Amino acid sequence: MKKMSNYMTITLACLIIVFVTAPSSAEVYLKCSEESEMCKIEIAGLIRPEDLVTFKRIIGAYNRKTRQITTATGDKSLWEVTLDSPGGDTMTAMAIGDLMYQNEFKAWVDRGASCSSACVFILGSSVRRDLSLFAEIKIHRPYSDSTDTSFTQATSNFARIEKIAVSQFKRVGVSAGLWDEIMRVPPQTTRTLSPDEWLKYGLIGTDPAYADAEDSRSAKRLGITKKEYLRRMAIYDECVKNALRAGIYWGIIDIDCQKVSGRIR
Repeated sequence: MKKMSNYMTITLACLIIVFVTAPSSAEVYLKCSEESEMCKIEIAGLIRPEDLVTFKRIIGAYNRKTRQITTATGDKSLWEVTLDSPGGDTMTAMAIGDLMYQNEFKAWVDRGASCSSACVFILGSSVRRDLSLFAEIKIHRPYSDSTDTSFTQATSNFARIEKIAVSQFKRVGVSAGLWDEIMRVPPQTTRTLSPDEWLKYGLIGTDPAYADAEDSRSAKRLGITKKEYLRRMAIYDECVKNALRAGIYWGIIDIDCQKVSGRIR
């Protein structure tokens, strides 16, 4: 996946909205290219309830700056949120995930980054999910911070979380089996998912409705039929799948598979 260079972090001194979060909260921030004025959103660190408000403010800044540019050109390749979080508050993560879906944001976990615990609910709710082969995805079941949680309360909590999580997973084409796997891992430990499991559970993939709309836009932009575009995509997808299994770096995979399939972007 092509990444932008020469970023600067937007600050309040620039008179463009950003964030101020508590030290214990995740860093939710907007980064913009000095050259193109295009922006991306990043979420890093522990996810806390107050981060939901921050994320909403950041989306507002993003929509005013980048989305109006990309909407005009039809290029949504930068509608993306980069994730690097050890987890945190589950309900907040699912609410952020819902906002990711409603605003058509893709999720990206970069080389050396991790998306663990509650972060997986953000990743698994996004319209498109891309992972570096050298990223880490870790899971374990949610738990209550309270020392007074009864069996009845815990049962109710898990039922509520399951209902939301499975609904959000299925909405974007992530397997409901991911929830079952999450629940098998005790909260005092974690389990790292393999790249094959990323594919198995749909953590690399695209929401079907979003994909269909994007395919139509891409075919129109390239001046080809939808059928021809899908033919090229089939070749590209097979190329990517084989390269991932061979352990090839994503940046090389994307470039090489574009050449093999013919232009798809």
